[in-house]
Amino acid sequence: DGKIQSVFDNNVTEIIFPNNSKRESFPNGYSIVHFPNDDIKQTLPDGTIIYYFAEHKSTQITYPNQKLDVYTFGNTQIEFHYPEGVKKIKFANGTERSIYKEEEEEFIVFENGTVQGSNRFGIKLLEYQDGGKEVSLPDGKKIKMDASGEIEVELGEDGDIDDT
Repeated sequence: DGKIQSVFDNNVTEIIFPNNSKRESFPNGYSIVHFPNDDIKQTLPDGTIIYYFAEHKSTQITYPNQKLDVYTFGNTQIEFHYPEGVKKIKFANGTERSIYKEEEEEFIVFENGTVQGSNRFGIKLLEYQDGGKEVSLPDGKKIKMDASGEIEVELGEDGDIDDT
């Protein structure tokens, strides 16, 4: 089958595959694979998998017990992917974004403390660091509340405010 296998005195097994990938397996259950494209896959004894994508300078860590994938990127962005579909992203500029798949809701926390949220119904929410809030409805209406509690309503395209 074209692969070359070696077993060393320390019980480390090395296999070189026809595509020039090389896998080393250690007695404690740790293994590492070097791919021709410079990607590296490590499997830890507890089942954790660490995969480095050389071209994108990013790493994916899969924790089997927590069922969590953590992605780190060369620009320092970090993403946490949870099994129920939730994603939490920390961008290099300090902005944080949470995406909740089941409810189809998304929240972004900007570096200045502003929180932006949206849901599948087209409702958008902005919460400012000073306590002000703004809700935008799909029909174009906006409800604004400043830090003092004063409320302002901007009408939608039809010019009416309705309770439906």
